[in-house]
Amino acid sequence: SLGGAHAAGEGPHLRVLTYNVDSGNRGLEEIVRQITLAAPDIVLLQESNADVDDAVAVAFPGFSFHRSTQFFIASRYPIQGIIEPKRIDVSGVDRSPRYIGYTVQSPLGLLDVWNVHPISPREGFNVLRGEGLRYELESGRIFAGDGSELVANTELRRLEVESIADSARRPQNPVI
Repeated sequence: SLGGAHAAGEGPHLRVLTYNVDSGNRGLEEIVRQITLAAPDIVLLQESNADVDDAVAVAFPGFSFHRSTQFFIASRYPIQGIIEPKRIDVSGVDRSPRYIGYTVQSPLGLLDVWNVHPISPREGFNVLRGEGLRYELESGRIFAGDGSELVANTELRRLEVESIADSARRPQNPVI
């Protein structure tokens, strides 16, 4: 479940929710219900799609929205700009750095908000795991692979995270 304690004290505050929605596999109604219960000022979705984005947009009338590939933002406050990252070169192939930035005018002033979703290490581990650890050990296949899939996956994730960190180090505004 999502949510948590609301900020205590006086002064401006901002409630941010980030959620990997797994392409809506939990069901649109459940995703929207969870987001609504959290009462966020800014919603950042990863691994989203048009159906999820549209359902969230309907649930939050008056919010500003932006959709780009797998990323979506819904903000109670105006989105002043979009920060599109440069693609990264991975062994001669242009790859997505798997993040996007937004400049939001909030009660705290202008903020640069990063929506990130680096590639999961799961794909590399799944190749090693094959038909299951026991089978791979008993058959000897686990020792036959060279691990190149895991190495390539790790290298791509490292480059993505370095790109995110580099962008976050050069902000115009405070970063979330």
